[in-house]
Amino acid sequence: WGIVFNFSLSIISHLFILYYKIRHFYDIILAVINMKLINSESLEIKKSKFISYRYEIEDTSEVKKILNDLKKEHKKARHIAYAYKLGNTGSKSDDKEPSGSAGLPLFNILDKNNLDNTLLVVVRYFGGTKLGFGPLSRAYGAAGLKTIKK
Repeated sequence: WGIVFNFSLSIISHLFILYYKIRHFYDIILAVINMKLINSESLEIKKSKFISYRYEIEDTSEVKKILNDLKKEHKKARHIAYAYKLGNTGSKSDDKEPSGSAGLPLFNILDKNNLDNTLLVVVRYFGGTKLGFGPLSRAYGAAGLKTIKK
């Protein structure tokens, strides 16, 4: 009986492990579905790569979740700038870019296009060349605009 008992315990432990792996996979799929990614585009300027995302959002907790997921996905990215509007509230971040060069152009896109419940995120992989404030601001704006034009 000892052999049968140990064998049964082994099967049960494997089933529990399998259950938790399936449950984890299900939770990931559910999170991705709930994020409501509307569009994603990319743009390259002077070897810097700008990847932009547009999400439909319902509350600020979704913004935090999306940003955390993008930080995990783009570990080698230098900057992840964003802007969002939710009703009468909104926020923006330059993520260590010069002040007003990344988040503000994205927020202006949301404002000028009357986009509510929307998050724009631009991930930048630095290409080795500093763009300067004007070109950098235009690059973030162009990347953000690409996601709302399609």
